[in-house]
Amino acid sequence: MILVPSKKICSISYFNVEKIFRQNFEIESRQPKFLEYILDWVKNKNGDIISPFVKCRPARPEDRDWEKVRIYQMPKTQYRNLDVCGIDGYNFDKTIQGKSLGGILVLRRNYLLHDKDTLEPGRVPILAYRERPPRKEFFWEIGLKIAFLYNLQKNVMIGTDSDSMINYFKNNGGKKFLSPRPRSFDSMNTTLTNEYGFAVNPGTKPKLISLGQSWIEDNIQYSWFKDLNIELAAYDDTKIDSDWDLADALFNALARDIDMKRTPEINDDKIDTQYDSMKYEYDEEGHLMAIQQKRKGEESKKDNFERKNSWDSMFYHPENKKENESDSFEM
Repeated sequence: MILVPSKKICSISYFNVEKIFRQNFEIESRQPKFLEYILDWVKNKNGDIISPFVKCRPARPEDRDWEKVRIYQMPKTQYRNLDVCGIDGYNFDKTIQGKSLGGILVLRRNYLLHDKDTLEPGRVPILAYRERPPRKEFFWEIGLKIAFLYNLQKNVMIGTDSDSMINYFKNNGGKKFLSPRPRSFDSMNTTLTNEYGFAVNPGTKPKLISLGQSWIEDNIQYSWFKDLNIELAAYDDTKIDSDWDLADALFNALARDIDMKRTPEINDDKIDTQYDSMKYEYDEEGHLMAIQQKRKGEESKKDNFERKNSWDSMFYHPENKKENESDSFEM
């Protein structure tokens, strides 16, 4: 079904609705450019997390929706500061009154690459997650996994209204990923004291809206996540508990992109093309296997991603549950 902008959306939008929905028509006319993945911690033979690395596998129908992360482009580990992440998080589990979800968006800064092979030379959304898992810690952990997967050092901009998520990163090995407060957005007489994250207030909101307008004019043709585009078309900053989760995550990512004042650099010491050469096949029992192509002097590697329909958390241990308590966290 193709979603057409209504008069209501057009009347309140800050942004170029015609351009946004032209891109959504383009999305509807072709196969999805992204795939859904499940992110898992890499573990050793004893089941202990290897400090910590993240692997991903294609999602299966039996996987729960809140576990699935949509990925358009995989990490390019040969670069530093190529990707930035914005997170619109929350501090509390879902309530009856609240309808807002959480949003995570990774933006690739292709416009700074002098690569003739770059087909999308702009600020390109390459990963999107818009869900509200049964527990807030699961949302925070997925954000931490994404930070490790894309090696987003100092490039995860979380809204300060989710200070619990910022503390979660600090307490669980993710402090190095937190973006410092974007001081270029501070007013001359600012009273802000936060070290990390972006505080949206009456002074910074107009700047974000302006960034969003410019991003749409220059980059909406690179946005293949339809729900992000719909949120931008319907965006209304007067609503506090709203459905603009991915849009706000985009604004946080743009704030980091503008404020960091760094260009992508070649990371010579850590060039790893595993995500460029990853292929998948099924074993004899029907389990999906990731096969990394053979490198010179190495044997081909296989990693069994067979997994039951249960949340494999870094910090939650289901073996400690009470008797008769279910493994399922479905709501």
